Amino acid sequence: MNRILATTLLTLATIPLVFGQTAGQQPGQGQSTGKQSTQSSGGAEQEIGALNREWVDAIIKRDAAAFERILADDYVGTYPDGTVETKAQIVVLNKKPAAPDEPTIESMEVSDPQMRVYGDAAVATALLTYKGRNKGQAFSAPQRMTIMYVKRNGRWQPVASHGSDVKQQSSQQPAATTEKK
Repeated sequence: MNRILATTLLTLATIPLVFGQTAGQQPGQGQSTGKQSTQSSGGAEQEIGALNREWVDAIIKRDAAAFERILADDYVGTYPDGTVETKAQIVVLNKKPAAPDEPTIESMEVSDPQMRVYGDAAVATALLTYKGRNKGQAFSAPQRMTIMYVKRNGRWQPVASHGSDVKQQSSQQPAATTEKK
């Protein structure tokens, strides 16, 4: 996967985890969140869900000011190839218009979303499948995502995210089986 596509996917991947929303859907139309928590955290989940909806808008609009507001100053995103990108790099990337050959995401499907809240920290995970176009060619790219949130000065912010590519099983490969003895 090329670097621009990886950057686009990781940036977009961090968005709808908590509220289980497919990109392009209105809130409430997505899948269930499968929430788990160490405490009664409905307020935290709602706050992080609202934050994520703002993040979606920022990506669609390439709104550098919104990224500046949403991401923690020490935010770091880690890509499947091991490279990292900071908040400052994301802000700069989104200050300029998208190049014509940059990939576009047309939809994002969320499955297996989970959230755990630990006081002023929260971890969200999900399987995301992106569908879009790269240089005119359609693509579908599944990734497992993990996002770490921290509540600072009364507000939640993502401080780290990591995406791992999920290999798609070929229809020609036999499914793995386990024998019991």
